[in-house]
Amino acid sequence: MDGDETLENSYRQMLVELAAIILPDELETLKFLTKAIIPTRVRESINNVVQFFEALEERDKLSPQNLAHLRTWLQGACKGRVDVFKLIDSYEKRRNLPYTDAIQAEEIRSSSFVKEFELLEDKLGREAFSFLRRLGVEDHILERLKHEHPSNTKEVIHQALKHWEKTEQNAKRDHLVNALKKEYRNDLANKLLTL
Repeated sequence: MDGDETLENSYRQMLVELAAIILPDELETLKFLTKAIIPTRVRESINNVVQFFEALEERDKLSPQNLAHLRTWLQGACKGRVDVFKLIDSYEKRRNLPYTDAIQAEEIRSSSFVKEFELLEDKLGREAFSFLRRLGVEDHILERLKHEHPSNTKEVIHQALKHWEKTEQNAKRDHLVNALKKEYRNDLANKLLTL
């Protein structure tokens, strides 16, 4: 069984387990929250949570790599249900295991961009996540890091930059500078060039 099949099986198992613990009134709330996504006739035909998940998948709002929408809707429908979010967190941890291991291994090795990253962690403001997206850090990585470090934006930026450095085959300071300029942070771009 290859990695994609394993991921798909793990994802499906997580959805089945979620379906078993989501209560009927929570399903109704989920259907209400997705009115703009799922047409009325389809919503009205949904009788269980698995059918709800299928409707989301058909509309590209749910996949093994994309749980962000589902997590948001579950936060609205299943407030205080730690068990619901533990299932998702456990799946995401398994899904990202190679990534997590790589991040930990990378922490041991010295980064080529230590000074650059320190400057960005200290000086980036509201534009941090747009800047990180410009570097190519995907939304699901940013969402997971925000979830892991909910009150520590500096750590989210640090981990996202380390992820970029590891996954970008030809990571260069110029990439950081250009992304900063596109965010109108020429001040930081100029500082990076003097490091």
